[in-house]
Amino acid sequence: MRISILSISCCNPAMASEDRAYQAKVQEALAESSIKAEVSILTISEAINTLEAEKVGALMPLWKRYGLAILPAMLIDDGLALYCGVPTKERIVEAIAEYRKKGES
Repeated sequence: MRISILSISCCNPAMASEDRAYQAKVQEALAESSIKAEVSILTISEAINTLEAEKVGALMPLWKRYGLAILPAMLIDDGLALYCGVPTKERIVEAIAEYRKKGES
């Protein structure tokens, strides 16, 4: 499993601390759930250049409606899992469980 925190820190360096806090919560959630995953921070600039068009496209309706407020967001294996700020550790655990459940279907 690969978890990416989609960040706006490329354009707003002040957000880097929020990204690190998000990353720490994801690491805590993974440890609590005994799940192994690669966790990284991915800036929106990097995402636009590296993710497939349909994966970035999933963000576009939210981007058009809310703008930068959707970030930071959490992607699991390039699929949008959470958006609009730093969630609680419990919400991260739920999102990972939801993703794994979908994978089993």
